[in-house]
Amino acid sequence: MTYNLNPGEEDERQMKATRLEQELKAKLASAKTVEIIPNDPEKLEALHKLMTNVQGEPVQVQKMTTDEADVLRRTDERQHSIVVQQRRSMERFLGGFFTAIQSIFTKTEKSKTQCDNYGHVAPSDGKWQGAYPKCQRCGIDITSPEMLRKSVT
Repeated sequence: MTYNLNPGEEDERQMKATRLEQELKAKLASAKTVEIIPNDPEKLEALHKLMTNVQGEPVQVQKMTTDEADVLRRTDERQHSIVVQQRRSMERFLGGFFTAIQSIFTKTEKSKTQCDNYGHVAPSDGKWQGAYPKCQRCGIDITSPEMLRKSVT
């Protein structure tokens, strides 16, 4: 991409393109025959400039060598071969099998209860059975006052 440091030249080119466009529209509107290729060299040059502005700069295409094309073709052929597909399916099967066996031997985490979150509930009658009072909800021995719910104490 080139940058023009003279902005007046850009405006001038824009005005010429606009003027040529208006002339073309006027000729088409008058229903007369329009010359496809102008005989005037200035108009022809302006038309060439206008066409290059419309088309823009050519796109740069990255070229590939023969060796790179062969490597790409071989890689694609290997990826779709039956041996590779069988290996992938076997790996998926064994992975699922080992995951299933592993899930059998992993210990599940105990879900938290209300007593775990907020504390235990002491017996409402005030009677203790045994050495420690038991929680009314979960039945665990309450060994210290910190284990009780704060709202109950």
